[in-house]
Amino acid sequence: MESLLLFTGIIVGIFGLLLVLAPKELIKLSEVLNRSLSSDKRVFNGRRIFGLIFILAGIYLFYVSSQYGLFK
Repeated sequence: MESLLLFTGIIVGIFGLLLVLAPKELIKLSEVLNRSLSSDKRVFNGRRIFGLIFILAGIYLFYVSSQYGLFK
């Protein structure tokens, strides 16, 4: 369970940072992976908000992971 929380936190944090700092790179990644979420116009119109939400979710998942003793 703890490893899943840590992995999810890392993935969510990375996507949040990409949305905020490098949206063009995320579009390229989206084209390579052929995923619809990252190319959705609604997400990119509010990319800073979605990025911030993902970053906060990643931080929260790291916090929860630390409470389970993953970092001890």
